[in-house]
Amino acid sequence: MFHVMNNKNLTLLILLLCYFFSAFAQEDNFKRVAEEEEVGSILNQKAKKIQTITSDFIQKKHMDYLTVTIKSKGSFWFKKENYLRWEYKEPFLYKIVIKNGKIFIANEENNSEFNIKGNKIFREVNNIIVSAVKGEILTNEKYKTSVLENTEYYLIKLIPKEMDGDNIIKEMHMFFNKDNMQISKIKMVETSDNYTIITFINRKINAPIPDTIFNINQ
Repeated sequence: MFHVMNNKNLTLLILLLCYFFSAFAQEDNFKRVAEEEEVGSILNQKAKKIQTITSDFIQKKHMDYLTVTIKSKGSFWFKKENYLRWEYKEPFLYKIVIKNGKIFIANEENNSEFNIKGNKIFREVNNIIVSAVKGEILTNEKYKTSVLENTEYYLIKLIPKEMDGDNIIKEMHMFFNKDNMQISKIKMVETSDNYTIITFINRKINAPIPDTIFNINQ
């Protein structure tokens, strides 16, 4: 049966938004891009060529009330149009799969299933996923966007135009490597001002992925 989504699940779902797109760059080294539309056009063209992505990731969560950083590791798989598996492997096992308009979540204790269309939060997650897959994140009308750059990265900042009680993420920062226009890392700032940084490593583009990968029980 379906389970009510808690903040932990929601935070993990928000992390999915940047699945397809290495020390953390200092954002104060960035300056505003003069031609944002040109950057958006390049991202759009690159996105059209991507059919699958396989990658490992390292996640670091910074919380005001803790003196240590919470570190996690895992892998994810993406296949057009909307097939995705996000799997935490350390320090705990936690899996999320998106397919056929549904989100499946599994941990060591139980499995949960949610319909995207029946929940406002899931609809927003799906909306950003579709925009990202199509390379249209800069034209998503639900977010204020700005594009910055330094010598190594383009930085796209997303801020929701409307904030309500359902919002956990206050800002999302996407770092695109200028060499290949792929996302190298993301930073998510929560409404509490805690933040999470995810760095992507060992990425493979357009490598074959079997459909069985998107079975939550695999």
